[in-house]
Amino acid sequence: MPTPKPSRKLTTPRYRARLRELWLRGRRIYKFSRPAPDLELLLSVFEEDHWAQRVLNPFGGPAHQAHESLHNAVTRLNRRIKQIRFHLDGTGKGVLWQLA
Repeated sequence: MPTPKPSRKLTTPRYRARLRELWLRGRRIYKFSRPAPDLELLLSVFEEDHWAQRVLNPFGGPAHQAHESLHNAVTRLNRRIKQIRFHLDGTGKGVLWQLA
């Protein structure tokens, strides 16, 4: 008999921007202790998009600057959060997430 998959609700992260907390499976997995505007912006975009598999780059400015901001945010999130991995989509226009 196959093992049932966990519901999407349990495996979908939640970012509570007002509290600056990231939650997964009913547990807080990260809390920003000080402002990190780029990281918080990226998590807020995922939350607003109901944690779609891919979101567009939220950073403005010239294309190379927006891509660099996105790359830096993804790198910093992956250093801090071990339960979720973030990846550039290869176009410089978006970012993906998956459970670690």
